Amino acid sequence: MHSAYQKPVVDQPARKVQTTVQKEKRFRALEKIVALINIGLAWIAGFSLVLMILLIVFNGIKRVFSDPFSGTTEVAGWLGAIAISFALGYTQLHQGHVNIDLLVQKFPKRLQKSVSIVVTLASLLFFMIVGWQLIQYGFSLMEGNNVSQTLRISFYPLVYLTSLGFFGLTLALLKDLMDELRR
Repeated sequence: MHSAYQKPVVDQPARKVQTTVQKEKRFRALEKIVALINIGLAWIAGFSLVLMILLIVFNGIKRVFSDPFSGTTEVAGWLGAIAISFALGYTQLHQGHVNIDLLVQKFPKRLQKSVSIVVTLASLLFFMIVGWQLIQYGFSLMEGNNVSQTLRISFYPLVYLTSLGFFGLTLALLKDLMDELRR
């Protein structure tokens, strides 16, 4: 019997299982969000790659008959930057980046996990700083009214877009770090 002054007994293992299940659900939700963001960025990367190819092909065809499009090099460079940066996170999610672990494979499992955590954390911090610095660079371009040489277009919005790709990579690395810590 419980009196007004006595605390009810809580089954600790059941509570622990419940919080573990809740954590697992939250982690799965985070995984889905990170995947959706990076899939969206990858589609944009693919679209910009197709645009870049079309621009270069049509410029080559036009060159046969008359002068080429002015600014082709600038636009192709911008589209290439978008394609590369937006594909980074998707590539990380699918383990498509080069991973040289010849030496680490010889370590004990626990040390391998520690090395993996340290490298993933360092990568996460590095690419977060890269994304942040790109935003700062975009602000400086905007304040200086910098424009491209040929087309005379302000290109700071493209610098901001490029930073989005690095933040997508940062999210993918965060997911990998959390995954590694859970194992």
